[in-house]
Amino acid sequence: DKTRRGIQRAARDLMSILATHEEMKLVIGDERDFDGNQLYRLAVPSGTFDFEQFIHAGKWEITFMQFDPFLYGKEQVKKLSHNMWRSFETGGNVEAWPVIKAKPVSNTFTIDKLGGEHITFKGDITGKKLTINMRRQIVKVEPDITTGEGLQLGSRFFSIDGGVTMRTNAMEAYVSWDERWL
Repeated sequence: DKTRRGIQRAARDLMSILATHEEMKLVIGDERDFDGNQLYRLAVPSGTFDFEQFIHAGKWEITFMQFDPFLYGKEQVKKLSHNMWRSFETGGNVEAWPVIKAKPVSNTFTIDKLGGEHITFKGDITGKKLTINMRRQIVKVEPDITTGEGLQLGSRFFSIDGGVTMRTNAMEAYVSWDERWL
């Protein structure tokens, strides 16, 4: 629709997609992993919308700011069972930041990575949903708790890369991450 009203509607549609201050997925068609899975970048649009250029030329140039140099790939999820070491490959060629989700069976939750890195959290968490986001360095309990000691001395948020071996004291926990590529 090349009418003035149609062009305005198209401009509004574009702006509704690009009006964000948060990192969003930016997909470039030929960026794929070795298995052919589409990779994406996290980027934020920058610059201003040139309405005159859009009206007269039917195009608009936009730039994006990418705050980290990585390409992100498919999401991986691994299940960990009570006190059993589990080994897996992380994919990608750069360290990744996992998210751990579990329902602890006691008031102490621990996740260990072979090599000594671990997180231990204490509180009124039995049967509640516990989420540990390693990248954001956040532990969240749902529903919220009002008593507890929280993170224990020696706990460290950690990344994973290459071959990893982990275990937990929960009956089951799920470790998820997005593959990262440089």
